[in-house]
Amino acid sequence: SVTRATLDLSRLEGIECVEPVYAIRSIGPERAVAAPLPAATRTASLPFDDPGLAKQWHYSNDGSMPDAVAGADINLFRAWEVTAGSNDVVVAVVDGGIDYAHEDLIGNVGNWAELYGEEGVDDDGNGYVDDIYGWNFIYSSAYPYGSNKITPMEHGTHVAGTIAAVNNNGRGVCGIAGGRNGAGGVKIMSCQIFGDPDKRSYPTEDAFRYAADNGALICQCSYGYSY
Repeated sequence: SVTRATLDLSRLEGIECVEPVYAIRSIGPERAVAAPLPAATRTASLPFDDPGLAKQWHYSNDGSMPDAVAGADINLFRAWEVTAGSNDVVVAVVDGGIDYAHEDLIGNVGNWAELYGEEGVDDDGNGYVDDIYGWNFIYSSAYPYGSNKITPMEHGTHVAGTIAAVNNNGRGVCGIAGGRNGAGGVKIMSCQIFGDPDKRSYPTEDAFRYAADNGALICQCSYGYSY
């Protein structure tokens, strides 16, 4: 058993730490969202015009919504006074694929060298052809090394929006680092490890290596374990 193997290894001379590697699984939207967002609107003035911001109590909670506790938030409005994100920062979403065509994300996704390059050519020379929006690390007989074909999934798109939904564009919600005035947010890179029809996960080390080698400074990882 994993427990016995961990114990036996930990007793060996020269072994400092033993940790099991469990299979990971995506936490779907039904797990990530406990209840529907309340219909009440915020009374306080808001820094951006995105219609969903009034319901994003976890960003700044003034206690005016039903069952709300004032101050139970991440104090984001104060952070936005310092910065709302920068195009110089790339965040890798190691999760299900993101919907890169989503109207509230499209301004903050894309590898411009490949997007404006030649189809079928590795324009940026990183060993991945046409990786415009990242890479799909789900391997199959058709794609033994993964694929540039990102499959949009709800959870991957949801967390990408929390990070970088475009701010102040009059649409959807706000991203923590979504920029200002419809531009200037962090760039999102999709590193897809979920989405296999058999619900298997795929080795995350490849995704992390790709993310680091291609300029990501942060990896977003919101998944749990099967044990």
